[in-house]
Amino acid sequence: VLLSPGPVPLPVTSAHIPEVHCALDQLPAGAVLVVPSAGPGVQHQRALYRQACHGRPLAMHPNRPGYGAAEGVPLVRWFASLPGERKDPPQPRVEDSWALLARLGVGVVLVEDPWVTDVEALLGPPDVAVEGGAAWGVSPRTAP
Repeated sequence: VLLSPGPVPLPVTSAHIPEVHCALDQLPAGAVLVVPSAGPGVQHQRALYRQACHGRPLAMHPNRPGYGAAEGVPLVRWFASLPGERKDPPQPRVEDSWALLARLGVGVVLVEDPWVTDVEALLGPPDVAVEGGAAWGVSPRTAP
């Protein structure tokens, strides 16, 4: 320990998976878009670890912060502004975005705390609200 270049004690992080990641069974099939994908205090690959609870594909880029193919969706660009400074977020165009997400194979938008309140003001009440966040099912029939 005295000769180690690492700090003592070694930094650690919690391995706890918030309950919201395990409560998606009743929502439409498809990929999970986790909000936020990155930002202050958010490791961009955290969703990959938490995927073990729901076992669904993720709408994200696995090697860098971002939402992969969904990055061009206006609502997703609005989501990306949440953990930042929120300077002039783009118009979310919810109905168009919801249809685009469904076409991309996204079945669930999962929003982690503390951003649930902001997203709920835009999308309405979530389909699932439990410890750690909330989730909205995505399908063309249920556009908010």
